[in-house]
Amino acid sequence: MYALYLDTMAVVRRFGRPTYFITFTANPSWPEITAHLLPGQLTTDRPDLVARVFHIKLKHLLKDLTQHQWFGRALAWTWVVEFQKRGLPHAYILLTVSAADRPNTPEAVDERVCAEIPPNTDGTQANLLEIVSKCMLHGPCGVRNPYAPCIREDGSCKHDFPKDFSSDTVLPAELYPRYRRRDNGIVVRKGDALMDNRDVVPYSPLLLKKYAAHINVEVVANIRLVKYIFKYTFKGHDQAHVELGQPHDHNSTEGKTNNSDRMVCP
Repeated sequence: MYALYLDTMAVVRRFGRPTYFITFTANPSWPEITAHLLPGQLTTDRPDLVARVFHIKLKHLLKDLTQHQWFGRALAWTWVVEFQKRGLPHAYILLTVSAADRPNTPEAVDERVCAEIPPNTDGTQANLLEIVSKCMLHGPCGVRNPYAPCIREDGSCKHDFPKDFSSDTVLPAELYPRYRRRDNGIVVRKGDALMDNRDVVPYSPLLLKKYAAHINVEVVANIRLVKYIFKYTFKGHDQAHVELGQPHDHNSTEGKTNNSDRMVCP
């Protein structure tokens, strides 16, 4: 992993900082998964099926980004696949596009990345609204759910949700842009909580409509972010060691196992 990180630093030296940081997570409700479950099975019973479908969709997503140039002419890209503790695979993708295709203005960022609940006044955005409501809302956390896994000891969200309302995208702002989140009164219900634009994870409407999954798209606005995101993606995978052995009576020699009988599984 460290060698891969050094390789990516060489890529940055040649092509410049990445343009987009994309997180793509498998959706257990994909019809390609649910249609092939046996009677009585849940998605959690078929990690093999989830992984295979995710792998196929990831290949298509990479092709859209690099060959079909959905975000512009791709110069360089890297990706790493991890598995969450609940079993869902997700990929971190870093994409570098040509200088002519970089979103260097607030208007260009708004054309590619959205952080708002889509209005559905004319009925044409019903599908996107459903996907955003299911996949792209953070929380609820904070006072609405003080026991959420993202809550720090001081009661704040480690991802700083809910965000502040903003009438316009501000670029640059810290490491990522401050995306447009207008106070337009649009809300959706998630459980017992009402969610608005302050709770939306930035996304690409184009990618969301095709892949119907959690796809967080961030514009890399500051060179200071480069080392962090590459170290984050190449930090290595979580591992656990499980020791298997036979139970035995400590007062007798029968049934005892020695170290050679035990299996250690990384």
